[in-house]
Amino acid sequence: MRYTIATSGKVYAVNTGGAALVYEDGALKTIRQLTSVSLDSLTGLSALSGNQQYQLDENVQVLLKDASEQEYYATTLSQINASDYRLTGWYDPFGYPAGGRIRILVAEERQGAE
Repeated sequence: MRYTIATSGKVYAVNTGGAALVYEDGALKTIRQLTSVSLDSLTGLSALSGNQQYQLDENVQVLLKDASEQEYYATTLSQINASDYRLTGWYDPFGYPAGGRIRILVAEERQGAE
């Protein structure tokens, strides 16, 4: 699915999912698509996908997805775990000095989890 965001006369096409808004001199310069990864576990400020470790951004946005309503709710990292939730991380692969970190974490309750 694709959405178009229009701002200040400019149009940016982004896919559904995580995106980074890049500002320059206080104005939106561009919107860049983040890369998604399915996560197996969380430990402190890192996440694992198979044998690949990703650092979480210190200000990671954590969202709880309600599958029945298709709604997202802000939550905290301490409220979720990999055993009860299917986790998707969105990280930036752009090569910035502070890049390669998971910026958005989406938790969706696993079927049968209580």
